[in-house]
Amino acid sequence: MLERRRAGRAAAVGRLAADPPDLEDEIHLHPRVQAELADLFVDAIRAREDGQPRNVQFIIESHSEHLLRRLQRRIAEGALAPEDAALSFVDSEEGTAKLRTLEVDAYGNILNWPEGVFGDEMEDLVARAEAQARRMGGP
Repeated sequence: MLERRRAGRAAAVGRLAADPPDLEDEIHLHPRVQAELADLFVDAIRAREDGQPRNVQFIIESHSEHLLRRLQRRIAEGALAPEDAALSFVDSEEGTAKLRTLEVDAYGNILNWPEGVFGDEMEDLVARAEAQARRMGGP
């Protein structure tokens, strides 16, 4: 979920949805396009009209790791401020859904990453490199 925050300022809210809604529309897109969709939202948030910010806000529900990773990258690059992206996830606590806010630093790192979400990419990369080294006769 991406949501733009602006304290003390009115913000226009846009909604993108299929009719009837498909809860996972983005999974039908190529991974690169999923990431580029994040760039589209960042560009829209940063857009200006007659030199003034457009104050656009999006609330996006997504299961796309590619979209999230691109948002993290844009924050790290300085194209999007962490305070301009409210990233959340839904967790289950005693059978009740709880909305949790992800803490994102200025480098796009999620400081309170929920366990088990998207798997462990680094673990997979290390395990693949170790398997390759074993098969090639290395340590």
